[in-house]
Amino acid sequence: MKPDGVSDNVYNDLINALEKAILLIYDMSIRKVAIPYDTIRRWENLVRYARKEGGKIDQ
Repeated sequence: MKPDGVSDNVYNDLINALEKAILLIYDMSIRKVAIPYDTIRRWENLVRYARKEGGKIDQ
């Protein structure tokens, strides 16, 4: 079973997470918005899973 925040298409998950991270960093610099813990946890799960899978991209 895949961890929370990981779907069948890890490559797209990574793209979406990176895009969201960039937007949150931008918001933080302007509005000083805090990033929800569950969002950070999902990103950590996604990165761990992608590393464990050896960075395999859907083929």
